Amino acid sequence: MTANDSSPDDETVQRLVAEIEVPAPAIGLAATLADAPDVVVEGDQLVPSWEDQLPYLWVTDGDLAAFEDAVADDPTVAGCERTASFDSGSLYDVEWADADRGLRAWLRRNEIPILEADASGATGEWQLKLRLESRDRFTDLQAYCDAEDIGFDLLRLYPLEAPKVGQYNVSEKQREALLAAHEMGYFEIPRECKLGDVADRLGISTRSASERLRRGQANLLTDTLRIGHSATRGPGETGGRSA
Repeated sequence: MTANDSSPDDETVQRLVAEIEVPAPAIGLAATLADAPDVVVEGDQLVPSWEDQLPYLWVTDGDLAAFEDAVADDPTVAGCERTASFDSGSLYDVEWADADRGLRAWLRRNEIPILEADASGATGEWQLKLRLESRDRFTDLQAYCDAEDIGFDLLRLYPLEAPKVGQYNVSEKQREALLAAHEMGYFEIPRECKLGDVADRLGISTRSASERLRRGQANLLTDTLRIGHSATRGPGETGGRSA
């Protein structure tokens, strides 16, 4: 067999992106989210890395004082320091107390970086976007969650490589927000509704609605208009994909 020949049994190892939803105890901050149910927490990875999972948290909405009181007593957190504050929220430097246990520890041991993470007290769940080196690694993830009795909800699974037409990298929550905004005339000129109206229809805060629309529109642009163009995301952009 020459170098150009291939066996029908050969499979190219393809890296994947998995978007999953797990209960808050699997990642951490379950007690904090329960005590501060109005907050929205986003993991800020800066540069995604499997070695340092969720070192920073961006907290918006709700009562930040209540969040800080709750996180001080959270058994999954050893330390949490506010490093910056803006009108839209505050950034916290987090030291996790249970770094060697739970799903975060398993992801680190298996060198799986968290590309995006967000949670809210309203749902009591974390939504994660993970980069996997192969489908076998995804199978390992499912097996681990089953063995540890971690509720595991797969939202999307798709190749890391440049998308094909029809693969728009939009999460279910982003899709729901975009469709609601479109149906309500939010994108019309002039607008037929306000952002708060869209948020009310979705049952979320105005801030969360804004974030979902912004991310959803960014993903649509990246995975449609940029198809076929070589443009690599910068280190501050999540997903590590080229479009």
